[in-house]
Amino acid sequence: MARTFTLPSLRTQVRQRADMQSVAYSLFITDSELSTYINQSYCELYDLLITSGGQEYYLSQAVIPTGGNVDIYDLPNDFYRLLGVDANLNGNQAVTLKPFNFNERNLYKSAYAGGWGTGYNLRYRIHGGLRIQFIPIPISNITMTLWYIPACPVLGETDTADGVDGFEELLVVDAAIKCLQKEESDVSVLMARKAELVARISAMSPYRDASAAERVRDVDVELLTAWPWL
Repeated sequence: MARTFTLPSLRTQVRQRADMQSVAYSLFITDSELSTYINQSYCELYDLLITSGGQEYYLSQAVIPTGGNVDIYDLPNDFYRLLGVDANLNGNQAVTLKPFNFNERNLYKSAYAGGWGTGYNLRYRIHGGLRIQFIPIPISNITMTLWYIPACPVLGETDTADGVDGFEELLVVDAAIKCLQKEESDVSVLMARKAELVARISAMSPYRDASAAERVRDVDVELLTAWPWL
């Protein structure tokens, strides 16, 4: 069973960790302020997990149907990090797209490659904000599938989140540090514990699938898939 946590339970743990359980402390640091600290700390844990490598924590997908003479489309409102883009050609053939660098913005605007490989000239680039551009302008019967990591959600009173294997202790310790810093108290012991937790999460989070190690991308298989007669 997954180790889940809620915002109210974390507030209790943070007050215990910071030794701020009295009524006076509840006025010094309100539940609202403490919730803000916890959500800030949650973003730190979230970033550790999504950059762990090899395990796609919080993976999501969105579909962008292309049409008309349009090359720039909106990204999902919760977009944070892109993991990949698939162009779905003819309804059943998915092609993994590569990004283009800004100084290559005119390089791929030539007509599509002809014959069996139609569509392989497509490239994409994320624009500042929530926009993605495709070049050359995609034909209207191509559907793009975006594989992405959503932005870290803001925990509400009734939300439940996955602590994986007790990783939520990082939220408790980091929020307790923020509380003690406001009080101008010594945080050295908690800072040392935070460093231990970051090291543990960084070491353990990439290995949820322990059956086989991650491998280098197989470009030979990709080439044979694209050009089967080679």
